[in-house]
Amino acid sequence: MSLLQPGEQSPDTERMFDTDTKAMGYLPNYTTLYAHSPAAYAAWQQLNGAVKAGMELRRYELATLAAARPCAVTVPMTPRPSR
Repeated sequence: MSLLQPGEQSPDTERMFDTDTKAMGYLPNYTTLYAHSPAAYAAWQQLNGAVKAGMELRRYELATLAAARPCAVTVPMTPRPSR
């Protein structure tokens, strides 16, 4: 199995792609990666939701950036929408 190749098309992967495209306006790379294992994607979404639920959005964003920095992960630095 190559993770660089698209996952098999199935009703689950189509639902994942449609849901994320509608929610974000584009299809994130991680959704394509998780198409190889829709069950893993569902588990990751549940974990991510549980982590986010326990903190304010700003704290979550700062923790994400702090965790990514030592890994030399580049993230787009776009401003958050104001409320």
